[in-house]
Amino acid sequence: MKICLLVLALSLWIAGACAADAGLTSAQLRRAGFTEHIGAKIPENLSFLTSEGAPVELSSVMAGEPTFLTFVDYQCRTLCGVVAEQIANALSHMSLVPNRDYRLVLVGLGEDRGPAAAATFKRDHFRGTKFEKAAFALVGVAGTSLVLEKAVGLTAIYDKARDQYAHPVGVVLVDKSGKIRRYLDPFSLGSFNLRLALTDAGSAGTGFVDHALLLCYGWDAVAGLYTPVIRRILVAGCAAIVLLIAIGVGGGLLRERLRARPHADA
Repeated sequence: MKICLLVLALSLWIAGACAADAGLTSAQLRRAGFTEHIGAKIPENLSFLTSEGAPVELSSVMAGEPTFLTFVDYQCRTLCGVVAEQIANALSHMSLVPNRDYRLVLVGLGEDRGPAAAATFKRDHFRGTKFEKAAFALVGVAGTSLVLEKAVGLTAIYDKARDQYAHPVGVVLVDKSGKIRRYLDPFSLGSFNLRLALTDAGSAGTGFVDHALLLCYGWDAVAGLYTPVIRRILVAGCAAIVLLIAIGVGGGLLRERLRARPHADA
């Protein structure tokens, strides 16, 4: 009972802290998301900086291969790192080779983050994987990231009070010709689905949308709700706590029975 009360108190404290820290209104949060532009061709001759600070054009990064575009905040304190690791994990289970069969490209929200932040983000979340070197982490130059966001239909809202971006959690799959084929949910990616998506991106025809994309922001103070993925994490955490309590209680009862057995036998 004391453990349950402690967990409840801690949860309420975390919720209060998150609510006090949030700075966007519900109307602003509703604007954040994707407007699907399936079949639209993205402008490839956009200039960016790599995480090493070298100038590069998007067309040379994509190099005529199917490309997974993921928009992240390199200084995100909520989901961006989890998303990057999830994508890398899903792609690592395929036999296809990055930079030969496809490209993985991170595009930074907010050009003020800079190449150093991009390098740190890439190192922190891809360390020990093949994507530590194979993935591209780009930073826009003179508004090029905003041009690309508009082209893929992404709307991100900047929260000045928290220095964070509210934005959709999703992956934009661009085919060999530079046309948008799919919007993917990184939390439902599997090697089989990814292989089908890449096969589709390498063929002719029209793409389609993988719906139910989540919002990277955390607590919606106005609505008093957690965004779906934060809610999912909290539910999983509570379930784990309940399981641990059940194991502890069950273990205690078992020990009591074992201690009482010798007396009963006597």
